[in-house]
Amino acid sequence: MRYCIIHFGMHKTGSTSIQQTLANSLGSSTFQYITLDNSHPRFSNHSHDLSIAFESNPFKTKAARIMGLSHDEVLARRKIIRNKIIQNFNKASVDSFIFSAEDLCHWKEKDLLSFKKFLEDQNCRFLCVGYVRSPKSFMESVFQEQLKAGILNKADLPLKTITIYPHYQWRFEKFGKVFGWDNVRFWLFNSENFHNGCVVQDFCSRLKIPLYKNNIIRRNQSLSKEAISLLYAYCLYGNNYDLSKLTMKEKHKIAYKLYNLRGDKFYFSSSLIKPILSHHQKDIIWMEEKLGFSLKEDLVIHDNTAIKGEKELLKFSPKATYWLAEQLGIKYVKSWHDSMDIEQVANWMHLLRVKLLNH
Repeated sequence: MRYCIIHFGMHKTGSTSIQQTLANSLGSSTFQYITLDNSHPRFSNHSHDLSIAFESNPFKTKAARIMGLSHDEVLARRKIIRNKIIQNFNKASVDSFIFSAEDLCHWKEKDLLSFKKFLEDQNCRFLCVGYVRSPKSFMESVFQEQLKAGILNKADLPLKTITIYPHYQWRFEKFGKVFGWDNVRFWLFNSENFHNGCVVQDFCSRLKIPLYKNNIIRRNQSLSKEAISLLYAYCLYGNNYDLSKLTMKEKHKIAYKLYNLRGDKFYFSSSLIKPILSHHQKDIIWMEEKLGFSLKEDLVIHDNTAIKGEKELLKFSPKATYWLAEQLGIKYVKSWHDSMDIEQVANWMHLLRVKLLNH
């Protein structure tokens, strides 16, 4: 019988690092990381392909939209991916396999059942695993990821924090219902408790997956609060500068440049977070009972520098705007001043975007 590890994230828990490390350098004679795309054999996140292969309405999936697939192309892709999984099983010299797809958390229960039945038909048993991140740190991380992706709207910041709350029971209960709770493992996402302080090593250690430490790939760094302020001004207040229309590669170019702007870590204020956690207390308790650990965080420890609302996000430090001027050249350094307004910052960010994408 085959053994399938189904890694479902959650989002913002080091999944990209885990996926890319296992896809590119899994030095194991006992485990195989599933490969689903012949044209991109090292494409490591299975979310898009599994969505097309097993969701009940694959034509409406994010994957089909992003890939620009027609109705017939979706049907063909669905068949190709299912066959590709079977080929992975049949050609492997091992009997243990790893799937990794954070978007499984967003599937409907009936779609997970379809995936489970497919695996059972291939004589597979399974273990579903994932890390669980505390709500405040999760929301802080998701906020900046959505900002980098250009998908934030001109909305009141407190309202935005409400929409990115993790909704644990909605996200995870389906795995227990479909696969059985005996086949589901939740792990607390806390770097202080990770094996050697590394989520990739921790993941492999828990599952007894052999790993060469020198091959670990780390992805998705955090932006500083100063960098987030510049990007926020650009995304929400730049005239007709729609980041959402850029390709993923173009968005990454901008983000990688902003990683170089060092500064304070980005935190939400307790005044933003406390009402949200209070509203979702039952959901948090449900998750803590399944996890076996508390998700409690110190909400006030960073309040002196934390973001209370849009006003703080649009307060640009002279260090940040001078850094921006330096990226554009001597002309902008000479015209820089320490009290630049939102429109000027947004315009300069657009010039940086144009410069980066033209090189």
